[in-house]
Amino acid sequence: MVNRSCTADDDGDVPYKAQVHICDTKSNISSTLFRLIHEAFLRSKRRSSNNANINKTNKNDNDLDDDWMFTIALSGGSLPPLLKTLPIWFENNGIDPQWNRWNILLADERIVPSTSQDSNLKAIKLNLPFLFNKAKMVFGIDESLLILEKTEEVTTVHDVAEEYEKRAIRPLLRKSIASNSLFLDKVVVVDLALLGFGPDGHTCSLFSNHALLQDYYDDDNNNNSAGGENGGGKMIAALDDSPKHPPCRITFTLRLLNDHTSDVVFVGAGCSKCSIMENIMKRRVVDDDHIDGKIKGEDGTVVDVVMVDPPPYPCGMVRPFRGRRRGVDDVFEKRGRLIWVVDKDAAPKSLRKMS
Repeated sequence: MVNRSCTADDDGDVPYKAQVHICDTKSNISSTLFRLIHEAFLRSKRRSSNNANINKTNKNDNDLDDDWMFTIALSGGSLPPLLKTLPIWFENNGIDPQWNRWNILLADERIVPSTSQDSNLKAIKLNLPFLFNKAKMVFGIDESLLILEKTEEVTTVHDVAEEYEKRAIRPLLRKSIASNSLFLDKVVVVDLALLGFGPDGHTCSLFSNHALLQDYYDDDNNNNSAGGENGGGKMIAALDDSPKHPPCRITFTLRLLNDHTSDVVFVGAGCSKCSIMENIMKRRVVDDDHIDGKIKGEDGTVVDVVMVDPPPYPCGMVRPFRGRRRGVDDVFEKRGRLIWVVDKDAAPKSLRKMS
C-alpha cells in the first residue's frame, strides 16, 4: 500500500471533492453517462475555443482550434454495453456529436488479439460499432507486435506499451502543450476517461500493492510532472504479473489519469462494489451543522463527497488535477472533475439512505 495523500487541489491539504450519482435503474446509469459525456464534450470544445482566442489578435468566441479533437478513454468489462444507445440519445436530444472529432483510447488492454474474448477492443467493437465507422481514430494496440513472438524477434509487453504511448498519447501531449502554452502547470491530454472499478478496488489494470502505483509517487517526488520517457513518468505502463487473467496488459498510469485527464467518471453496479466505495469516500461536511450537497435529479440522487486520505485502493488514487491558468487576473480554474455513477446496491450505505 502506498501511504500517501493524493490531494490534488492547489490549496494544500484541502480534501479532494467528488460527486456520486446514485441511479435508480440500469437505464438511468446509461442516461447519466450520456449527459456527462456531452458535458465533457462541451468542456473540451470551450477549452479549444479559449485557447484559439488567446492566441488570436481578432478574438471570436465561436472560433475553434481547426484540428480540435475530443479525446475519450474507455475501459472494458461492463462499461461498453451501457453505452450502446449513445447515438440514439444524441439524436433524441437534437445534438450533433461531431463523431469525426472523436479520438478513442483504451484505458487498459490485455495483450491478446482483438478477436480474443479477453480483448477490451473487441468488447468496444461489439457494443459500440458506430465508433469504428464515425470516429476520427480508435487506438487499439499494435497487433503486429504480437506476431513477433512467433518469429526470431522477441517482443515484450513493455514494447507494446511503449508503442501505444508513442503512437496514441505522445502526439496528443505535444499538441496540447502547444495549444495550452499559457497554462502554468499541466495540460489536458484526455478530455474524459470512463472507468470501471473492481470489488478489489482496482481500476484500469492498476492493482493494489503493485509497483506501478509506487512508480507514480516516486516520480512525483522527483518533480517529473510532465511525464518523462522512463520510469514513473510513463503515460502507458506494462505489467506481466496481473493478479487477474490474462497476466500481460498495458494500462493508463496514475500520471496520465491524475496529471493529464480533465474528467474521470467511474461506473459501478452491484453490492460487491459497496465496501470499496465506503472505504474511499465520505460525505462532505461544510461545518458542524451542515452536510453539503444532496440533489434529487431526474435519474437519481447526486451527493457531494470528499475522498479519503490516504486512499486505500487504486480507484481511490485517481483524482484528476485542478489546473491554474494565466489570464488577466490569474484566476484559479477548476479543470478536473471526479464523478462516480453507481446504482443503489453499489452506493455507500450512508449515501444510499438518502437516495
